[in-house]
Amino acid sequence: MTKRLYLDDAYLKECSARVLRVEGNAVVLDQTVLYAESGGQAPDLGALRWDGQEARVLDSQVVSGGHTGDIVHRVEGALPPVGAQVRVVIDWERRYGLMRHHTAAHVFAAIMHKEHKGAKFTGGQLYPDRGRFDAHFEAWDPEIPKRLEASVNAEIAKGYEVRNHTITRAEFEKGDLLRTAEDLLDPAIQDVRITDIVGLDAQADGGTHVRHTREVGRVVVGKADNKGKGHRRISFNCTTP
Repeated sequence: MTKRLYLDDAYLKECSARVLRVEGNAVVLDQTVLYAESGGQAPDLGALRWDGQEARVLDSQVVSGGHTGDIVHRVEGALPPVGAQVRVVIDWERRYGLMRHHTAAHVFAAIMHKEHKGAKFTGGQLYPDRGRFDAHFEAWDPEIPKRLEASVNAEIAKGYEVRNHTITRAEFEKGDLLRTAEDLLDPAIQDVRITDIVGLDAQADGGTHVRHTREVGRVVVGKADNKGKGHRRISFNCTTP
């Protein structure tokens, strides 16, 4: 399985790697800093460099979907030979935007979990310049988006440290560490990664985040679309810190 270096250090901007397989324009490496699309977070882009050549990485996906297995980087340009050592370089501006919006989504999840007990998260999408989450509310108040924006920004401004650690599957199942309506944790995962906004909230997560909530900037809540039967889609974006 491709080693996911971003799980230990989301600020790692490049790494060396060995090419395991090349199939068409798809390259599989023994390790990577490029996040593969999952959990609603868009994939990383970047480049592979070797022997004076370069291939642009246009997409990063997990083989057969899910969160486990090899990561496939789809590239444009020259193809590195199997066994070659390559330099994997991330599009850092894009990644950092994703990290900020993913961390903001965790703060939304924490506020929703504490202030809207009847609300259940049903999905979401995170991009470098925006995000959105879907939730089911037992009772909807048109003022909820404004209140959420105020609460989220108040918590972000407190300056929480953001840490990641791993617990066993048994420990995970004893805790209140999910913020979604469904348990989306891959059954194959036995060591569960926890993202802890220290002093605010902890939840199971496999994405990339900033180290401190002040890096998120100010959150602006946009539309709250009615998806029917209590379902709302709330959009947001993070301004420059």
